[in-house]
Amino acid sequence: MIDKATNKINQINCPDCLYHRTWNTAWENNDDRIRLNFVIKQVEGKSVMDIGAGDGIMSIELGRLGKFVCGVNINPTELGQAREHLSKEQDYVRKNVIFVQEDIESYFPMAKYDNIICSEMLEHTVVPEDILGKIHMIATATTKIIITVPNRLVNQGSPRWELPGIHIQEFTKDRLKNMLDKHFKDITFHNMYDPNNTKEEGPFIMVTCYAKKSN
Repeated sequence: MIDKATNKINQINCPDCLYHRTWNTAWENNDDRIRLNFVIKQVEGKSVMDIGAGDGIMSIELGRLGKFVCGVNINPTELGQAREHLSKEQDYVRKNVIFVQEDIESYFPMAKYDNIICSEMLEHTVVPEDILGKIHMIATATTKIIITVPNRLVNQGSPRWELPGIHIQEFTKDRLKNMLDKHFKDITFHNMYDPNNTKEEGPFIMVTCYAKKSN
């Protein structure tokens, strides 16, 4: 396993393999789009922090729905792509969405958010528990936390988790549950294809939860 400093450099410099993919309507029924739609439907309230916002598609689609969104990304190339996409949106969307280049581990937002999204981000981190600890720190007791990670038990084609600077962690439901138990409660796993079938394995593990906070 590489160290945090090296991984940070990799994440800043790695290419964005999803650029334009999820923006193409031809992908409407693909797994990435289904995941995006699932996450968006889980959002409650008015404000969202989108950790690891990528090329901005989720943040912008939430902005179109009237949510105030702060998209956080460490990668300047992806950040530029997100801002490029945002610049083409209507005025009200541009007012609803901001993108900031920050390492979430050292970033302390001034605002509290109704939702925190961490979608397809933990697999890129050396110590996922540190990210979850930071989410717990910045969340309130009522902040809805929405997490997705690739499911190691489902064949997704190429072994993306073996690429340096890309996927360096593997997750099963049990592993993620064990990580979440320390800081979070009301942990609920969801199925991206059939919400009533929680046992079916899909390409993404999807979880909603809330931070454990003392009274």
